[in-house]
Amino acid sequence: MFHHFQVIVPGLHISLGIFLRLYQEFEAAVQDLDLKVQAYLHTLVLGEPASREEIMADPHLQPFQQYVDAIDEVQGYKVQADELDRTIEEQEDELAFLAYQNEQVDDDMAEVVFQESASMVADIVKRRDILRKKEEDLLSKVSVKPGKGPLAKELEPVMKNFNVRREMYHSRTFVGNHVNKMLHDKPIEELTSSVVKKMGTLCEKNDFPLYIIQLGKEVARKHEKRFKLFAKCHKGYSHGGRMEESQTDQLEHDIKDFMSEYRTDSKTVSIKMHLLEDHVVPCLRKWGFGLGFLAEQGIEETHAQFNLLSQSTRSIANPVERLKSTLKSHLVKVSPDHTGTIPEPVKRKIV
Repeated sequence: MFHHFQVIVPGLHISLGIFLRLYQEFEAAVQDLDLKVQAYLHTLVLGEPASREEIMADPHLQPFQQYVDAIDEVQGYKVQADELDRTIEEQEDELAFLAYQNEQVDDDMAEVVFQESASMVADIVKRRDILRKKEEDLLSKVSVKPGKGPLAKELEPVMKNFNVRREMYHSRTFVGNHVNKMLHDKPIEELTSSVVKKMGTLCEKNDFPLYIIQLGKEVARKHEKRFKLFAKCHKGYSHGGRMEESQTDQLEHDIKDFMSEYRTDSKTVSIKMHLLEDHVVPCLRKWGFGLGFLAEQGIEETHAQFNLLSQSTRSIANPVERLKSTLKSHLVKVSPDHTGTIPEPVKRKIV
């Protein structure tokens, strides 16, 4: 039976989980900026139809081409639906008057007229709703997709500059080496500042409103701070060296700073953040070493070694002999002195 103090906190998975969450939230904020640019272009084209060709001449705005082309059709649905809204309002006033008249007289004909009017209003409402749905569906269809806007498209190239490519499967997550590469000042600054740089390029040729530009700067500032605060935490616990008391105290302070900053805009925290906040420091204080020495990184490395060794034994047809050969190769590699001998098992005293 294991006790809680015999369990090591999974540092690698904490770093992977938190970095992925921070990146996805940054990516969503940049996507929101792309949608704000799109909404502004919609207003601009409707207000100044002559600006359409000028907008589409800017190669940086090409991701919005399909959306701008559909604006006239969308506006047609909107105008028809707005006109039906006014008709519905007029008819509802008429219904209210008919209902008042029916209370004053007991007339079957008046009731028939009222029911026919009510049915007519219901038909108009149905037609109005169909037009609104067409407008909504068309906007959704042509709206810039996540990661395809001029701002969001800048993120992947920045990471590739640091040899970081997200996994195509498993929710496009990262691997441990990606986190180690990205959690440094230069990659963080280049990733977050790419939004501001691209916004500046867009503004050179287009008279974008000041609030969009300021939003871009605020998104970059906020997420740069988040990434850098977490980078301090990651570096503090992910190594394999000995942890002095002063180092553990500093890590505890860094974790508090990061979680405090994160909670300013986020109402919930992930299970990985809970582990970081409540369990990492007690684990390090008990064992006195970084999680790179204690946690699952060693096992993950062993997986990689076995995968490499198995490539040289895969031609052995018998699966048992193939496994024995792989294990023997591994033993020779990690402990050649024990080759050919069977070590005595060490009895473990469970407290």
